[in-house]
Amino acid sequence: LYSEASFLDTPEIHIELAKKARAKGDLDLALKEYDLALERDPNLRAAKEGRAQVEAERAAKGAKP
Repeated sequence: LYSEASFLDTPEIHIELAKKARAKGDLDLALKEYDLALERDPNLRAAKEGRAQVEAERAAKGAKP
């Protein structure tokens, strides 16, 4: 995933990486990327919503928080 991304450390890059990780089924990495996006912009709605969706998906699969 990281080879596909620019090395700019922006919230938008982390959201894109989160989406790619989620599409590949790596929900843990997706959560980490959404968290990194939120560290850079705590009010970013797309990151909050994406993170909530991944959390719900993990819960549905029986993953621990």
